Amino acid sequence: MRWHTRLPFTAKHGGQVKCYPTKNCRVGFYTRPDALPKGEGFSPIQRIELMKMILVSACLLGVKCRYDGESRPDERLLEMASEVVFIPLCPEQLGGLSTPRIPARIVGGNGEDVLNNLAKVIDSSDRDVTGQFINGAKEATRIAKLMRASVAIMKEKSPSCGVRFIRKNDSTVEGMGVTSALLMREGIQVISSDEINCYRLKPMAGR
Repeated sequence: MRWHTRLPFTAKHGGQVKCYPTKNCRVGFYTRPDALPKGEGFSPIQRIELMKMILVSACLLGVKCRYDGESRPDERLLEMASEVVFIPLCPEQLGGLSTPRIPARIVGGNGEDVLNNLAKVIDSSDRDVTGQFINGAKEATRIAKLMRASVAIMKEKSPSCGVRFIRKNDSTVEGMGVTSALLMREGIQVISSDEINCYRLKPMAGR
């Protein structure tokens, strides 16, 4: 197999580790321990430590958790799923909202403003669901820390997961969703589902 790229390897173990390519996605990543090259001197513990834990908006992996009860599977991620460790989650479900549910939007700012109590999240029936969105963001962040995930791939335009854009009424505006804002605040690399090919997932150096 031809190697796609070489990424820096943690100084604790020395040297470098190579990464497998996928057919349509040019993202570099650490593979599962059982997919690592044989005979490179890795112990079982070192192989476990090499695992890349990546948070992913669950709808991108085909989980029907969107507000309308549907999903938005991304073929690039589905292709990668056999080679990396994805942690699917839906912040809005984690915050206590049901599926399906009434769609919601951020009013008065963006996700960062919601975290700073400067904006609210209101659903289309005018119910304030700010608390559920913040709770979901906190739960997603707690899971990221528990699993030592350093990267999150989030669904663009969502009031929870949007990275560069969020939906407001019938338009798309610049801004970050509540969960993505909190993950970034906590030092987790947040990648838009619309820009996967533009990024190389960095190794968890020093973790």
